[in-house]
Amino acid sequence: MKSIHKMMMFASLVAMVVTAGCNSVSRDKMAKEYERLAALPPATMNRCPADRALDSLGVAVSQHYNFAHKLMKEFVGATENRRAYLGFMNDIEYYVQEEKMEEPAAMAKVVKDIQDADKQIADPKEKVWPKVVEGIKATNALQPEKKLLEMAPVAAATLKAVNDCKKLKDSFKGFDPATLEKGVCAAKIIKQGVDTSECLAFLTIQLQRTIKAKYYAK
Repeated sequence: MKSIHKMMMFASLVAMVVTAGCNSVSRDKMAKEYERLAALPPATMNRCPADRALDSLGVAVSQHYNFAHKLMKEFVGATENRRAYLGFMNDIEYYVQEEKMEEPAAMAKVVKDIQDADKQIADPKEKVWPKVVEGIKATNALQPEKKLLEMAPVAAATLKAVNDCKKLKDSFKGFDPATLEKGVCAAKIIKQGVDTSECLAFLTIQLQRTIKAKYYAK
């Protein structure tokens, strides 16, 4: 439970960093983030033989990235052909971020809106809610509770590694080729770490929500 609590705090922290300065979110914010993270390439190992500490951080961050990338691919595999489910989650995100609704109220509203709209649809095959339920069941089959526990220490380690790498980068002085090379390497590590953090934050929110959505999928 402590690990899940830490993961929730991590997700909130990253969300604040990512959205800082934004006064509004688009209606399809979650959908765009899903598409961006789903397209992230497999990791390339960032090695920096000229600096042992930097090299160690590069290896660690690449491992964290590969972990997050694998989980994201699993999530995409369970959802990419379930657009009704993704729309359901996207609308929840909109009401939470744009309308400042509490998440339980936002979820209840989206469920009601979909079910009310389905009442106007005669063809059972065209109804949306059953398709949403399929997505809820598919994502819960990923064992989200277990995934959240696995993600928590990786998320914390990634944030620490990125912070340590930034400190190292700031300590480099001079413009000789070796120093410039280390600076470039550090920048790559930091970028990979930020991608990892954003991916884990996204998955944390999605997995937490799909666990809660099981209540409506009975």
